[in-house]
Amino acid sequence: MSIARLFDHQVRVYRMTRTRDATGDPVPTWAAQGSAPTVNNARADEALMGAQQNRGAGDEMVTRRRWFLDAGLTVLENDVLSVTAGQETGAKLRVHSVVRANKPLVLHHIEVNVDPWEGSLT
Repeated sequence: MSIARLFDHQVRVYRMTRTRDATGDPVPTWAAQGSAPTVNNARADEALMGAQQNRGAGDEMVTRRRWFLDAGLTVLENDVLSVTAGQETGAKLRVHSVVRANKPLVLHHIEVNVDPWEGSLT
């Protein structure tokens, strides 16, 4: 049984690469992985997960969400998901962990934990 019928968003995966500018300094750039989606390939879990994080001066709460993705996507930690269609169109999400859910010998779907991400992909 596939969960594809439950997908209600379209996401595109971006992966960071580093290039050098004219002075030789590294400049992060984002490259789209694969072609733009034409069908729904993702679904957001409605639950939010909180976590304590210490970023130096003090603790702060961070919010993580789980998304379910089509098994055909190639997604890695630190990739950014750009939501291109669905209720959360325009959201950008940074991937923190990836779990590939399997039936025996068959990849069923991908689950990723993400945080909201602010930045430019161009």
